[in-house]
Amino acid sequence: MGCMKLHTILAAAVLSPCALASDWYVDAGSGSNSNGGTSPSDAWRTITYGLAQVPTAGAQTVHVAGGTYDASLGESFPLVLRDELEIVGAGVEATVVSCTTSQVAFYIDTAPPGSAVASVERLTVRGAQRAFRARANFGGCLELSVADVRIEGCQQAASVFASFGGFLCHFLRLSRVDVRDCQSGISAQNTQFNDVNVVATECSFERIEQDAFNVSADMESVGCLELVRTRVLDCETGIRASHSSSGKVYVCVGDSLIANCDDGLLTQQTFTLNHSTIANHQNFGVSGDGTIESCVLYGSGADLDPAWTYAVSDSNVGSSQVPGNGNISVDPLFRGPEHGDFRLGFGTGCVDAVPGGGVDLTGFGRGNDGNLDLAGAGDMGALELRTLDAPATVGIGGKLHIDLHAEPGACSVLWLARSLQLAVPDPTPFGDRWLPEPFLELVATRKVPTAQPIRYTVYVPDLPVLIGQPFSFQALSRSSAAPAGAAWTDAVTVRMTP
Repeated sequence: MGCMKLHTILAAAVLSPCALASDWYVDAGSGSNSNGGTSPSDAWRTITYGLAQVPTAGAQTVHVAGGTYDASLGESFPLVLRDELEIVGAGVEATVVSCTTSQVAFYIDTAPPGSAVASVERLTVRGAQRAFRARANFGGCLELSVADVRIEGCQQAASVFASFGGFLCHFLRLSRVDVRDCQSGISAQNTQFNDVNVVATECSFERIEQDAFNVSADMESVGCLELVRTRVLDCETGIRASHSSSGKVYVCVGDSLIANCDDGLLTQQTFTLNHSTIANHQNFGVSGDGTIESCVLYGSGADLDPAWTYAVSDSNVGSSQVPGNGNISVDPLFRGPEHGDFRLGFGTGCVDAVPGGGVDLTGFGRGNDGNLDLAGAGDMGALELRTLDAPATVGIGGKLHIDLHAEPGACSVLWLARSLQLAVPDPTPFGDRWLPEPFLELVATRKVPTAQPIRYTVYVPDLPVLIGQPFSFQALSRSSAAPAGAAWTDAVTVRMTP
């Protein structure tokens, strides 16, 4: 059974709490544990005290204001999460839970025969032995959701363990979690008739001394790891999956990047890779028995471990031409792999090579015209090539950097409109123009000498009146592949911020 199907079945087994949440407040700066905790002005001082006061029944939300929550404030670790409890910080830059390397920051236990469905959001966990520890033992259902959280300088980001249960509903869900400078990342272990499922969506794991993800299963148990639009860089091993006895482990990776590790993906059983980039590993890019579709595998000691069998299609395997429909073996022309930039270069055969649809690692729509031939299609790997690339926002008084791709040696004309893009583009002989014609302003004409983009810098005036204003850019580039000899690039809209 594939990961996506298993994930769907098991998710249905977890019942979301139906009671309306009660709200409680903690504030390290102005709070007091003699307060009632019922409003921001009546906030408690510590999370520890607040968790001891909130009702034990029904859904409860504890709002944690900005500040540092550590032992010097009076916190006692671990902070124990119970069923139907939600902890919400003021943001990763504002709310910091700081521990020592002998302490667990947050702990959740099913406490037989109960269950535990809890979540932690919008804060930073720093310096802990484990940022999150979840344990399901002797029955019960476990679901821990961690969203918009930064984990840094910890021995381990999170561990989840289940045994002796025979239950199909143990989940660790990670959404927009940033893990950096830790000894190890996520460990998921299960034994004796259990399931543990880890789902990471839009996460980032960087500079992990050991495994970013380690999933194991034993004795009729199942482990499932699913990565969606997730980035893994500079780790010992990106993913390690193992089993013993009659255990099974499934790994599913989609629209994700695993790069610059000792090994990329090491598994003893089934895996699927889709629209992902596995690159620049010292040893193996991929080792296991699985399916690879619309991927880029390049620059590793061995992109594919020859000891295993693979079903590969519509993919680029740089080390050798492998059997399968649509496979190629070319240089993807990565822009800066030495510092983690694995965007494709213009002119590589990985561009416009597979069907479009869906979004890439950054959320950019697949199927744009990456080779300027006016016949857009999807790109292999985690990242679509954007022929015009710029940030979504820029501060007034700052510099806006615009990266422009084109055919080597061709000239491109960069245009600006002081407005949003058109809701429906204007068709032209050179493709769709997204800028409103009455407001077009010429910015510059540039020659693109190589497969790598040129960078054009716009200096933004330090004028408060510009705050909130949209500026849209698009370039018209010479292209020998376009029917009329030129093509409009992607368009991008940038808003001015303070």
